[in-house]
Amino acid sequence: MLGLKVVATASREESIAFVKKMGADYIINHREPLQKGLEAHGIAQVDHTFHTWDLDDDYLKQIVAITKVYGSIGYITSKQGTAINPIFMKAQSLCAELMFTRLMHGVEIEKHGEILAKAQPLFDEGKLISNVTDVKPFSLENVKAGLKLLKSGKAMGKVAFTHE
Repeated sequence: MLGLKVVATASREESIAFVKKMGADYIINHREPLQKGLEAHGIAQVDHTFHTWDLDDDYLKQIVAITKVYGSIGYITSKQGTAINPIFMKAQSLCAELMFTRLMHGVEIEKHGEILAKAQPLFDEGKLISNVTDVKPFSLENVKAGLKLLKSGKAMGKVAFTHE
């Protein structure tokens, strides 16, 4: 859809199947050095990196190494105290992403609805695929179980709760 080649990380059979389903072109094992995994696919570096787990110093150093000069690194959460200095040597852009930033800060609130309105037809046409893998009724027990799964590092996709 965007003309990008996507490299995803996965280490278990079920997570490999999941990232393939989500459209990954290449898969590397995140438990091994990332550079080694890319090189196994004939890839030296990437233009953009998006990290969806707690970003820490070790992983950031690996991401900086595999991302090209002037490349971009996006992330959704980091461990407290993660040093961002390594990105300066390659003049890379670092961008934090939080879905509800506009709503939380009252900035361009209408954009949230506009984005959802543009995304809906893409889901309907099958061009976008939901990454929700676990839907349960909202309860204290289910929230605790969902948090336990997320903290285990074995979650795939998103855990969602319904209000019935």
